[in-house]
Amino acid sequence: MNAPPAVVSQIKAGRLRGIGIASRERSPLVPEVPTFAEQGYPDAVTATWFGLIVRGGTPREIIGRLNSEFNAALAIPEVREKLGNVGMTTVGGSPEQFAATIRRDTERWGNIIKQRGITIE
Repeated sequence: MNAPPAVVSQIKAGRLRGIGIASRERSPLVPEVPTFAEQGYPDAVTATWFGLIVRGGTPREIIGRLNSEFNAALAIPEVREKLGNVGMTTVGGSPEQFAATIRRDTERWGNIIKQRGITIE
């Protein structure tokens, strides 16, 4: 298991064989690799996300400015293209949207860990 940017070039070069993509749709970079959902695992859908997190207590105006600048950078066609070429999808959004993503994923994976009795040894 790895994020597309780390393995797409290896799959294309024939050094790795992709057995599944954990997204709702096949990747346009490796369309021959089926999704796990297609293979009978509909809940095996996840995404790796990247975001900027700042120290608690950072003034709202600074958070707003950082958010605005990062969203502007993600809107640049060349940035979107370069990220897309390695399998990343640019999203952007608000600090509140990113916080909701973090909460949702923390709850989802926390539940999976508890249900399956996963522990660190």
